[in-house]
Amino acid sequence: MATSSIFHNIVIDSEKELVELLNVLEEAERIAGISDNKEETVNNVNTLTKDEIKALLKEHKVDMVTFTSSSTVENLLKLIDEDKSLLDNVAKASIGPITANTCKKHGLTVDVEADVYTIDGLVAKIKNFGW
Repeated sequence: MATSSIFHNIVIDSEKELVELLNVLEEAERIAGISDNKEETVNNVNTLTKDEIKALLKEHKVDMVTFTSSSTVENLLKLIDEDKSLLDNVAKASIGPITANTCKKHGLTVDVEADVYTIDGLVAKIKNFGW
């Protein structure tokens, strides 16, 4: 079976979001025939410090950030010390309209918004994003 990843660098901002995204990613990779090794998938996810996340953003090494609630928008902004310019070249994905409105309230443009307001719905939209 080929080893690859269907996702690019995505910043997630809560343990719950990480677990849900890993489960969906594992299933998507299994269905696509990319990988059947959960250990391999988990090993590709790192816990980063605030400074490491800011450095990745400054170096343009993050393709997309995902927001699964309004609090994840606000938490990421706190994490980057409200420096929204770090997100200028980063796609932003929202789980639904309430979260998207929170992004807009903070001056962020949403590039991907799920039609079905679940992690699965968000992942489906991300997979169709024009990378």
